[in-house]
Amino acid sequence: MNAQRGQTIPFWAITTVIVIAMTAFLASFVNTVTWQVRAQNAADSAAAAGLSVYANVLNEESTLLYTAAVDEYRIRAVNQAMLNAMNGTGGCQTNLTCGQDYQALYQEYSFLVAQSGALASDIQLLRQANNFTQGGQLQDERKAVQSFGNCSQPGGGFDCAFTYNIVWDSGGNNGNGKKKNQLEQVDVVACRLVPYFAPALYIAGSNTAFQAVGRSAAAIVPAASTEVFSPGIAANPITGTVYQPPESAWNGYQVPDPGLYYTVNFSGLTVNLNWYTSATIYPPGGQATYNSSLNNSGSTSANLQYGCSTP
Repeated sequence: MNAQRGQTIPFWAITTVIVIAMTAFLASFVNTVTWQVRAQNAADSAAAAGLSVYANVLNEESTLLYTAAVDEYRIRAVNQAMLNAMNGTGGCQTNLTCGQDYQALYQEYSFLVAQSGALASDIQLLRQANNFTQGGQLQDERKAVQSFGNCSQPGGGFDCAFTYNIVWDSGGNNGNGKKKNQLEQVDVVACRLVPYFAPALYIAGSNTAFQAVGRSAAAIVPAASTEVFSPGIAANPITGTVYQPPESAWNGYQVPDPGLYYTVNFSGLTVNLNWYTSATIYPPGGQATYNSSLNNSGSTSANLQYGCSTP
């Protein structure tokens, strides 16, 4: 029998093609999954960021309300001490007159209720927070979301590969003052047209690229249940001292004859603290559709349409 060369070449060629095809398919599959996961992470982060500005405003407002409660309690205590001094009760000793105590208390009271005093500053800051209208909330929301795709902006560019679109947002009617219609939910889509293989194979308007789309929504939610807090009793875990220790001297005014009624004791003060955060929720805005005219720019209004960044 004569030797026959080259009989295995067809099998080798077919096997090689199959291996290359499987490798290409696996690479494409891994590329697709990787971009989808990346798009979803980008959308989750952008949605949470969209409402984080307003959540911070609510938390600052809670802090200001706590500060105002402490300052008001101090004023009430000093006012009561003035009445005690006027009536000669509650701590006047024989070596100093109640009139001297009253003068020192009056100086402190005048400082506390002045236009430059702490309580007046608290009220002014609360007014500024209350002026945060729904239009201002929406503007800050859009700035926060769009900055995720802008790497040229300082502090921006969480993932510049995507176009970020706000496809829906909603407000509620449980705010105060100008914040009555407050922003509560936002729905964001992060999208990119990704080539299946090399970017050089991408042709605009063709099917050589797939959409890596992530969609996520966020809402303002309480970070915890309302905290009942007694600053004159609760101890700071770091210093071990109470948050608001008793006071008998303020702003340089030392009561000449401090007694029980001339000391501000905050143990009788109780405040309710509310804290808020933005949390991911299921997108409630209906079916969003692709709009190529929004590519590389994102939507400027809630319209249930989204665009994509291109390679």
